[in-house]
Amino acid sequence: MTANEYWNDIPLLILSYEESYKIKQRIKQRKEQYLNEHNAWLAGFYNNRAIVSAFSKDIQYPNSLLFWEEAKKAEEERTLTIEQKREKAEKEMKDYLMRKSNTKP
Repeated sequence: MTANEYWNDIPLLILSYEESYKIKQRIKQRKEQYLNEHNAWLAGFYNNRAIVSAFSKDIQYPNSLLFWEEAKKAEEERTLTIEQKREKAEKEMKDYLMRKSNTKP
């Protein structure tokens, strides 16, 4: 709120600014709470993987950060042009059809 609004506008304007501030604070709190819960979940998942990989020969502890490859792939997708996306889709379709034709008897 500017000084001009404070001194020259209607007094009820202060209440709307206060309500806006409270809403922004609630949103900020919820984001922080979500991030904390997400980080706690990831820590639990890493711990689970560590314990399971210690007792099992089939499951390996992850070599890289979980979900890192997916995030990296999504970022690369955003930077592609339409023509590059079309070429990539065509290549993936050809690869899929080749694999499908090789697996049928």
